[in-house]
Amino acid sequence: TAQDQSRLDQLMATGQFQVDMLDRKGQMYIEQMNARRIEQMYGLAASNLAGSTTAASQAGINEAQAYGNVASTFYQGVESGAIDLNQ
Repeated sequence: TAQDQSRLDQLMATGQFQVDMLDRKGQMYIEQMNARRIEQMYGLAASNLAGSTTAASQAGINEAQAYGNVASTFYQGVESGAIDLNQ
């Protein structure tokens, strides 16, 4: 009957609406997970940059200390006479 067909069409339309809504929710979930993944990658990159910057600074400090030690040792050698600059 026409009434049964109308009811069947309504149920089918409602079911398709629910399928569409679930599909959209799934797409939103995927987009959120991609956004979270990108945020985590940038966070990791920032952390790596901070660690690298700290290591580079410490290397510069160590280099300056090493040159200072060489200069100090050379000066002490000259003062003690172990190194003769007149030769």
